[in-house]
Amino acid sequence: MARARRLKREEWRELTAAWATSGMSGVAFAQKVGVNPHTFAWWRCELGREERCTPSKLSLVPVRMAQTKMPAVPLDVVLPNGLRVRVPSDANLARVRDVVNALRGG
Repeated sequence: MARARRLKREEWRELTAAWATSGMSGVAFAQKVGVNPHTFAWWRCELGREERCTPSKLSLVPVRMAQTKMPAVPLDVVLPNGLRVRVPSDANLARVRDVVNALRGG
């Protein structure tokens, strides 16, 4: 009995493309074209993996980040003498330090 010729990758690619439009099950299609159903299933998986991993199928999409302003949450500073100072979130920290030192007596 003569041994079947080994198909090349491109031939398997053509067969899987033909199968995709045939409406047949993989087993039925493989039997119809005279290839081993298990080998056909392996090539479908292999070529599908190759398709998903082909760099030409990947692309970068520009993304624009929305400018969201953080809500202005004030900071409460409580001094050891119980005095509470409410500081806006956008306050100049050096100035806040000077005010706190002045209120602390320092």
